[in-house]
Amino acid sequence: MAVESARRQAPLWIRDRGSACPKPIFGTRPPANAHGWVLGKGESVTAESRESIGAWWDPEVWQRARAAYMYDLRHHPDAPAGFIQWLHWVIELHIRRGVRGRGLLELPSRRELSGKPDADHPKKVVGLSRHHPLRADLVADMDAAIEADERAKRFLTRSAWIQQAVQAAIADADARAGRRLPKLPAGTRLPNQPRKSGR
Repeated sequence: MAVESARRQAPLWIRDRGSACPKPIFGTRPPANAHGWVLGKGESVTAESRESIGAWWDPEVWQRARAAYMYDLRHHPDAPAGFIQWLHWVIELHIRRGVRGRGLLELPSRRELSGKPDADHPKKVVGLSRHHPLRADLVADMDAAIEADERAKRFLTRSAWIQQAVQAAIADADARAGRRLPKLPAGTRLPNQPRKSGR
């Protein structure tokens, strides 16, 4: 997918002149199980090509992403129901902002992460490693956007790029809520079969 000019994209999801923010197109697909296989009679076939993408998360951003997802599940009419679908949506919106739009975002700097506590570097935060099954076509579009950002002298790893996309989504959810959304209570598990409010 070509990286669009940011002139037509709002820097966050906030609506422009009352029109809805852009939404990724999720076509109607056959029912699939958790492994991405189409459910049917007899044999199973692959539903779509997916890639397991590892991401190195700041634990604060990870917790706030979960809270933003739950807020959107209840309050955003265009947000998809599942967390991984929400992550796809967030990434696609970030792609559609274009190089200039992404560059105009005012987001917190990413904290320095480490694999374990480091007494010599107390400011480092122990990161969280997560793997996400993303659509192969979305991964290709994301990599193209990352390369476009590099040509504009903005160098980010996949993890950092994904985190910026999510931070923009968090900022938008906070703005719509009119407050900083609190983290979910400790031990809260995201719903296995989420339902959108009003459906």
